Amino acid sequence: MSACPDVRRWMLAAMALMAICVARPAHASSGEQEMWFGAGADEQIRTSVHGRYLFDLSDFWSVGGGLEHRVDGPLSAGRSAVLAELRMVIDALTYVPALSLVGGAGMGWPGAKVNGIVRLEGSVAWRPARKWGLMLRLGAERSLVAGAATTVMVSLAWGRYMGGAADLDI
Repeated sequence: MSACPDVRRWMLAAMALMAICVARPAHASSGEQEMWFGAGADEQIRTSVHGRYLFDLSDFWSVGGGLEHRVDGPLSAGRSAVLAELRMVIDALTYVPALSLVGGAGMGWPGAKVNGIVRLEGSVAWRPARKWGLMLRLGAERSLVAGAATTVMVSLAWGRYMGGAADLDI
């Protein structure tokens, strides 16, 4: 006879417990809404301001949209954009990393030239409380016109979390 204990029952119990945990996931951020307001600059030091709304489908996925305006020199020149965003996020930490795919349409001023925009962004949000946070974003944007160059940009934003785990206390 072997001196090793029979662990099959314990393994079976552990597997059953894991199956129960997987079958009943807890979503801390599901249904939460986010409003972000911020400013940034690209590699040519053209400044921009933006506002975004995101709806958290789960702890890992968010969808939303936003408005952005970039100033190119004088205030009468620039680009305004309407954007849609799909974000993959890991919302379980004080520092919340995310990767976003952003697309939309931009209109350049003056001249009212409309073109498509695609952007890939990496971000990290510092969320010291459930109701607010600060986000640093780094993105690479490409305009969907022939010969357009890729633009690298960085922005800092303040966000307000509503609903879900944050409640609606204002």
